[in-house]
Amino acid sequence: MTRLTYAGLGICVLFSLGCRNDTAKARALLDEASDLVHQDKADEAQKVLNTVVSEYSGSQEAAEATHLLTVLAAQKDDKSEDALRHELLVQVGRFALDCGRYPTEREGLQVLLVNPGVNGWKGPYLDRPWIGRIANFEYRIRDDKPEILSKH
Repeated sequence: MTRLTYAGLGICVLFSLGCRNDTAKARALLDEASDLVHQDKADEAQKVLNTVVSEYSGSQEAAEATHLLTVLAAQKDDKSEDALRHELLVQVGRFALDCGRYPTEREGLQVLLVNPGVNGWKGPYLDRPWIGRIANFEYRIRDDKPEILSKH
């Protein structure tokens, strides 16, 4: 019986050491992902975090990696929204070149899709997918310049 107990204890110690080693590896990968985020390499960080989640599932480190992936996804959505606002501003600029003025606040962004009878209008300035999206943005004029804000 004593030998069995010692053998069992040895297996537990080896298992425990293996778990600590896995924890250290997962922690090192989390640190690497953090460094990549700080270097503006979010796509690379995402790959590393996905590795932590898949290889160390159920661990505290996998839970942290999942949380960080959620944060990165939210940041990516914010950047996408910036790109959408930029695209809207570009099209407002095209409208202004064609029509000799920016859309009024009353016309709003709809004027980029449908001509309300404006001379020089050469639109539509936006593709069909924009029909549902423009409702997520607010258009206004500040200091004689167009401004587009997200409603979120």
